[in-house]
Amino acid sequence: MKKRGRSNKWLDWRQNIAWRCDALTREMSPPIPLREISLRCRVKEVVFQPLLVEAGLAIDDDGFVVFVGCDEEVKQEWTSALKNETQKTRTLPGRVRFSLAHELIHTFFYDTERQPYKSRLSETHYKEIDSLEAACNYGASQLLLPTRQLKSDTNKRDVLSTSCIVDLARKYGVSIECLIHRMANLEDWTSKRGLLAYVHEVSDVYRIRAIAKSASVRGLFEKLSVGSDFKVAFGKAQYEEMKRHSSGNLEYELIYPRGVETGVVKCHLEYRRVATVPNANAFVLALGVVDQPRTPARREHPINEDFLIKLKQAIKEPG
Repeated sequence: MKKRGRSNKWLDWRQNIAWRCDALTREMSPPIPLREISLRCRVKEVVFQPLLVEAGLAIDDDGFVVFVGCDEEVKQEWTSALKNETQKTRTLPGRVRFSLAHELIHTFFYDTERQPYKSRLSETHYKEIDSLEAACNYGASQLLLPTRQLKSDTNKRDVLSTSCIVDLARKYGVSIECLIHRMANLEDWTSKRGLLAYVHEVSDVYRIRAIAKSASVRGLFEKLSVGSDFKVAFGKAQYEEMKRHSSGNLEYELIYPRGVETGVVKCHLEYRRVATVPNANAFVLALGVVDQPRTPARREHPINEDFLIKLKQAIKEPG
Protein backbone atom coordinates (compact mmCIF):
# COMPACT_ATOMS: atom_id res chain seq x y z
CA MET A 1 0.00 0.00 0.00
CA LYS A 2 1.29 3.43 -0.90
CA LYS A 3 2.14 5.55 2.12
CA ARG A 4 0.07 8.73 2.41
CA GLY A 5 1.88 12.05 2.35
CA ARG A 6 2.02 14.52 5.18
CA SER A 7 -0.29 16.97 3.43
CA ASN A 8 -3.01 14.29 3.23
CA LYS A 9 -2.82 13.68 6.97
CA TRP A 10 -3.39 17.33 7.73
CA LEU A 11 -6.13 17.58 5.12
CA ASP A 12 -7.96 14.83 7.01
CA TRP A 13 -7.49 16.72 10.27
CA ARG A 14 -8.86 19.92 8.72
CA GLN A 15 -11.94 18.11 7.47
CA ASN A 16 -12.48 16.64 10.92
CA ILE A 17 -12.02 20.07 12.52
CA ALA A 18 -14.54 21.66 10.14
CA TRP A 19 -17.07 18.92 10.93
CA ARG A 20 -16.66 19.31 14.71
CA CYS A 21 -16.87 23.10 14.56
CA ASP A 22 -20.07 22.85 12.56
CA ALA A 23 -21.54 20.42 15.09
CA LEU A 24 -20.59 22.66 18.03
CA THR A 25 -21.95 25.90 16.57
CA ARG A 26 -24.94 24.70 14.53
CA GLU A 27 -27.57 26.00 16.97
CA MET A 28 -25.63 29.09 18.04
CA SER A 29 -25.85 32.72 16.95
CA PRO A 30 -22.91 35.12 16.65
CA PRO A 31 -20.91 36.08 18.53
CA ILE A 32 -20.24 32.41 19.30
CA PRO A 33 -20.21 31.99 23.13
CA LEU A 34 -16.75 30.63 23.88
CA ARG A 35 -17.49 29.79 27.52
CA GLU A 36 -20.15 27.31 26.40
CA ILE A 37 -17.79 25.90 23.75
CA SER A 38 -15.07 25.58 26.40
CA LEU A 39 -17.33 23.47 28.63
CA ARG A 40 -18.23 21.20 25.72
CA CYS A 41 -14.49 20.75 25.03
CA ARG A 42 -13.94 19.69 28.68
CA VAL A 43 -12.06 22.84 29.62
CA LYS A 44 -12.27 23.19 33.40
CA GLU A 45 -10.86 26.70 33.58
CA VAL A 46 -9.67 29.58 31.44
CA VAL A 47 -6.93 31.55 33.18
CA PHE A 48 -6.03 35.07 32.10
CA GLN A 49 -2.54 36.08 33.23
CA PRO A 50 0.68 37.63 31.92
CA LEU A 51 2.48 35.13 29.65
CA LEU A 52 5.48 35.08 27.35
CA VAL A 53 3.23 33.58 24.66
CA GLU A 54 -0.28 34.47 23.53
CA ALA A 55 -1.93 31.36 24.98
CA GLY A 56 -1.36 27.74 25.95
CA LEU A 57 -3.13 24.49 26.87
CA ALA A 58 -2.51 22.18 29.84
CA ILE A 59 -4.03 18.86 30.99
CA ASP A 60 -5.30 18.80 34.57
CA ASP A 61 -6.61 15.41 35.77
CA ASP A 62 -9.93 14.94 33.98
CA GLY A 63 -9.97 18.17 32.01
CA PHE A 64 -8.07 20.96 30.28
CA VAL A 65 -6.90 24.35 31.47
CA VAL A 66 -6.43 27.14 28.93
CA PHE A 67 -4.03 29.98 29.70
CA VAL A 68 -4.48 33.28 27.82
CA GLY A 69 -1.90 36.03 28.01
CA CYS A 70 -2.94 39.51 29.18
CA ASP A 71 -1.75 42.53 31.14
CA GLU A 72 -2.26 42.43 34.89
CA GLU A 73 -4.69 45.37 34.73
CA VAL A 74 -7.27 43.55 32.58
CA LYS A 75 -7.02 40.09 34.17
CA GLN A 76 -10.10 40.44 36.37
CA GLU A 77 -12.09 42.25 33.69
CA TRP A 78 -11.52 39.53 31.09
CA THR A 79 -12.16 36.72 33.59
CA SER A 80 -15.50 38.30 34.49
CA ALA A 81 -16.34 38.97 30.82
CA LEU A 82 -15.92 35.30 29.88
CA LYS A 83 -17.73 34.05 32.99
CA ASN A 84 -20.76 36.26 32.33
CA GLU A 85 -20.70 35.87 28.54
CA THR A 86 -24.11 35.83 26.85
CA GLN A 87 -25.38 36.02 23.29
CA LYS A 88 -25.95 39.77 23.66
CA THR A 89 -22.82 40.88 25.47
CA ARG A 90 -19.16 40.40 24.57
CA THR A 91 -16.30 42.43 25.91
CA LEU A 92 -13.30 40.24 25.11
CA PRO A 93 -11.20 41.74 22.27
CA GLY A 94 -11.27 39.93 18.93
CA ARG A 95 -7.63 38.81 19.12
CA VAL A 96 -8.23 37.33 22.61
CA ARG A 97 -11.28 35.40 21.38
CA PHE A 98 -9.15 34.05 18.52
CA SER A 99 -6.36 32.95 20.90
CA LEU A 100 -8.89 31.17 23.12
CA ALA A 101 -10.58 29.53 20.12
CA HIS A 102 -7.16 28.39 18.85
CA GLU A 103 -6.47 26.58 22.15
CA LEU A 104 -9.94 25.01 22.10
CA ILE A 105 -9.11 23.48 18.72
CA HIS A 106 -5.98 21.95 20.29
CA THR A 107 -8.32 19.88 22.50
CA PHE A 108 -9.61 18.14 19.34
CA PHE A 109 -6.23 16.42 19.05
CA TYR A 110 -6.70 14.49 22.33
CA ASP A 111 -8.52 11.26 23.11
CA THR A 112 -10.66 12.36 26.07
CA GLU A 113 -12.14 8.90 26.62
CA ARG A 114 -8.84 7.72 28.13
CA GLN A 115 -7.37 8.69 31.49
CA PRO A 116 -5.13 10.56 31.42
CA TYR A 117 -6.00 12.23 28.12
CA LYS A 118 -3.79 10.96 25.33
CA SER A 119 -2.72 12.86 22.22
CA ARG A 120 -4.05 11.51 18.93
CA LEU A 121 -0.95 12.77 17.12
CA SER A 122 1.94 10.53 16.19
CA GLU A 123 5.58 11.49 16.62
CA THR A 124 5.79 12.47 12.97
CA HIS A 125 2.93 14.91 13.51
CA TYR A 126 4.81 16.57 16.35
CA LYS A 127 7.68 17.19 13.98
CA GLU A 128 5.23 19.23 11.92
CA ILE A 129 4.48 21.86 14.52
CA ASP A 130 3.80 24.50 11.87
CA SER A 131 1.13 22.27 10.33
CA LEU A 132 -0.48 21.76 13.74
CA GLU A 133 -0.57 25.48 14.48
CA ALA A 134 -1.94 26.23 11.01
CA ALA A 135 -4.67 23.62 11.54
CA CYS A 136 -5.60 25.23 14.87
CA ASN A 137 -5.71 28.69 13.27
CA TYR A 138 -7.97 27.24 10.58
CA GLY A 139 -10.20 25.72 13.25
CA ALA A 140 -10.35 28.93 15.28
CA SER A 141 -11.70 30.83 12.27
CA GLN A 142 -14.22 28.02 11.61
CA LEU A 143 -15.35 28.17 15.24
CA LEU A 144 -15.71 31.95 15.45
CA LEU A 145 -17.09 32.37 11.93
CA PRO A 146 -19.24 29.28 11.22
CA THR A 147 -19.85 28.61 7.53
CA ARG A 148 -23.65 28.40 7.79
CA GLN A 149 -24.11 31.67 9.65
CA LEU A 150 -21.44 33.59 7.71
CA LYS A 151 -22.78 32.52 4.30
CA SER A 152 -26.25 33.58 5.36
CA ASP A 153 -24.98 37.03 6.33
CA THR A 154 -22.83 37.56 3.23
CA ASN A 155 -25.67 36.50 0.92
CA LYS A 156 -28.02 39.05 2.49
CA ARG A 157 -25.70 42.05 2.36
CA ASP A 158 -23.45 43.99 0.04
CA VAL A 159 -20.16 42.82 1.50
CA LEU A 160 -18.07 44.88 -0.95
CA SER A 161 -18.44 47.74 1.50
CA THR A 162 -16.13 48.83 4.32
CA SER A 163 -19.07 49.60 6.63
CA CYS A 164 -20.48 46.10 6.09
CA ILE A 165 -17.14 44.45 6.89
CA VAL A 166 -16.73 46.52 10.07
CA ASP A 167 -20.28 45.58 11.13
CA LEU A 168 -19.75 41.87 10.44
CA ALA A 169 -16.47 41.82 12.39
CA ARG A 170 -18.25 43.43 15.33
CA LYS A 171 -21.20 41.02 15.07
CA TYR A 172 -18.96 37.93 15.17
CA GLY A 173 -16.55 39.33 17.74
CA VAL A 174 -13.45 38.99 15.56
CA SER A 175 -10.84 41.28 14.06
CA ILE A 176 -11.31 42.55 10.51
CA GLU A 177 -8.12 40.75 9.51
CA CYS A 178 -9.54 37.45 10.81
CA LEU A 179 -12.86 38.02 9.00
CA ILE A 180 -11.21 38.69 5.62
CA HIS A 181 -8.92 35.66 6.01
CA ARG A 182 -12.02 33.55 6.68
CA MET A 183 -13.91 34.95 3.68
CA ALA A 184 -10.96 34.07 1.45
CA ASN A 185 -11.78 30.41 2.20
CA LEU A 186 -15.54 30.83 1.90
CA GLU A 187 -17.08 29.90 -1.44
CA ASP A 188 -19.48 32.32 -3.14
CA TRP A 189 -19.27 35.05 -0.51
CA THR A 190 -20.40 37.56 -3.13
CA SER A 191 -21.82 37.45 -6.64
CA LYS A 192 -20.15 40.78 -7.45
CA ARG A 193 -16.72 41.31 -8.98
CA GLY A 194 -14.27 42.65 -6.46
CA LEU A 195 -12.09 42.03 -3.45
CA LEU A 196 -11.63 42.90 0.21
CA ALA A 197 -8.28 43.61 1.84
CA TYR A 198 -6.87 44.51 5.22
CA VAL A 199 -3.85 46.77 4.87
CA HIS A 200 -1.43 47.47 7.72
CA GLU A 201 1.20 50.19 7.86
CA VAL A 202 4.64 49.48 9.25
CA SER A 203 7.44 52.04 8.92
CA ASP A 204 5.52 53.98 6.24
CA VAL A 205 4.96 50.87 4.11
CA TYR A 206 1.38 49.69 3.62
CA ARG A 207 1.25 45.93 3.17
CA ILE A 208 -1.73 43.64 2.61
CA ARG A 209 -2.23 41.40 5.66
CA ALA A 210 -5.42 39.68 4.49
CA ILE A 211 -7.22 39.53 1.14
CA ALA A 212 -10.40 37.87 -0.15
CA LYS A 213 -11.18 37.86 -3.88
CA SER A 214 -14.53 37.02 -5.41
CA ALA A 215 -14.42 34.02 -7.75
CA SER A 216 -14.83 36.19 -10.87
CA VAL A 217 -11.70 38.29 -10.26
CA ARG A 218 -9.19 35.75 -8.94
CA GLY A 219 -7.48 35.53 -12.30
CA LEU A 220 -7.62 39.29 -12.73
CA PHE A 221 -5.74 39.94 -9.47
CA GLU A 222 -3.70 36.74 -9.47
CA LYS A 223 -0.49 38.38 -8.27
CA LEU A 224 -2.17 40.40 -5.52
CA SER A 225 -1.63 38.51 -2.27
CA VAL A 226 -0.78 38.71 1.43
CA GLY A 227 2.46 40.66 1.74
CA SER A 228 1.93 42.78 -1.39
CA ASP A 229 2.93 46.44 -1.13
CA PHE A 230 -0.22 48.57 -1.50
CA LYS A 231 1.63 51.39 -3.29
CA VAL A 232 3.05 49.01 -5.88
CA ALA A 233 -0.24 47.14 -6.34
CA PHE A 234 -2.68 50.06 -6.46
CA GLY A 235 -0.54 53.02 -7.48
CA LYS A 236 1.20 55.97 -5.83
CA ALA A 237 -1.75 58.36 -6.23
CA GLN A 238 -4.09 56.02 -4.36
CA TYR A 239 -1.43 55.46 -1.70
CA GLU A 240 -1.00 59.20 -1.10
CA GLU A 241 -4.76 59.74 -1.01
CA MET A 242 -5.24 57.04 1.61
CA LYS A 243 -2.44 58.44 3.77
CA ARG A 244 -4.09 61.88 3.83
CA HIS A 245 -7.60 60.81 4.80
CA SER A 246 -9.22 58.39 7.23
CA SER A 247 -11.85 57.28 4.69
CA GLY A 248 -12.92 57.93 1.13
CA ASN A 249 -13.78 56.66 -2.33
CA LEU A 250 -11.60 56.56 -5.44
CA GLU A 251 -12.38 55.86 -9.09
CA TYR A 252 -9.38 54.83 -11.16
CA GLU A 253 -8.07 52.51 -13.83
CA LEU A 254 -5.93 49.65 -12.61
CA ILE A 255 -3.28 48.19 -14.91
CA TYR A 256 -2.65 44.49 -14.32
CA PRO A 257 -0.59 41.69 -15.96
CA ARG A 258 -2.45 39.91 -18.77
CA GLY A 259 -0.32 37.15 -20.19
CA VAL A 260 2.67 38.71 -21.94
CA GLU A 261 0.82 42.04 -22.16
CA THR A 262 -1.06 44.22 -19.69
CA GLY A 263 -4.74 44.90 -19.19
CA VAL A 264 -6.76 47.80 -17.84
CA VAL A 265 -9.87 47.65 -15.68
CA LYS A 266 -11.91 50.48 -14.19
CA CYS A 267 -12.33 50.12 -10.42
CA HIS A 268 -14.08 51.73 -7.49
CA LEU A 269 -12.01 51.68 -4.29
CA GLU A 270 -13.52 52.42 -0.88
CA TYR A 271 -11.16 52.69 2.08
CA ARG A 272 -11.60 53.24 5.80
CA ARG A 273 -9.09 53.54 8.62
CA VAL A 274 -9.99 51.01 11.32
CA ALA A 275 -7.04 51.30 13.70
CA THR A 276 -4.44 53.86 14.65
CA VAL A 277 -1.47 53.01 16.85
CA PRO A 278 1.94 54.70 17.19
CA ASN A 279 3.74 54.58 13.83
CA ALA A 280 1.12 52.31 12.32
CA ASN A 281 -2.31 52.54 10.73
CA ALA A 282 -4.67 49.86 9.47
CA PHE A 283 -7.22 50.17 6.68
CA VAL A 284 -9.95 47.97 5.29
CA LEU A 285 -10.38 48.19 1.51
CA ALA A 286 -13.36 47.24 -0.64
CA LEU A 287 -12.59 47.21 -4.36
CA GLY A 288 -15.28 46.74 -6.96
CA VAL A 289 -14.65 46.15 -10.67
CA VAL A 290 -16.83 48.62 -12.61
CA ASP A 291 -16.43 47.42 -16.22
CA GLN A 292 -15.05 44.51 -18.21
CA PRO A 293 -11.25 44.15 -18.37
CA ARG A 294 -9.79 45.33 -21.64
CA THR A 295 -6.48 45.53 -23.43
CA PRO A 296 -5.04 49.06 -23.75
CA ALA A 297 -5.53 50.61 -27.20
CA ARG A 298 -2.60 49.78 -29.43
CA ARG A 299 -0.85 52.19 -31.72
CA GLU A 300 -1.46 51.06 -35.29
CA HIS A 301 1.54 50.83 -37.61
CA PRO A 302 1.25 53.11 -40.70
CA ILE A 303 0.64 51.28 -43.99
CA ASN A 304 3.45 51.40 -46.54
CA GLU A 305 1.79 53.05 -49.59
CA ASP A 306 4.35 51.72 -52.10
CA PHE A 307 3.79 48.18 -50.89
CA LEU A 308 0.00 48.63 -51.19
CA ILE A 309 0.28 49.83 -54.86
CA LYS A 310 2.50 46.88 -55.79
CA LEU A 311 0.09 44.48 -54.08
CA LYS A 312 -2.89 45.81 -56.09
CA GLN A 313 -0.93 45.51 -59.34
CA ALA A 314 0.05 41.93 -58.52
CA ILE A 315 -3.62 41.05 -57.98
CA LYS A 316 -4.68 42.64 -61.32
CA GLU A 317 -1.78 41.16 -63.35
CA PRO A 318 -1.22 37.61 -62.08
CA GLY A 319 1.77 35.65 -63.42
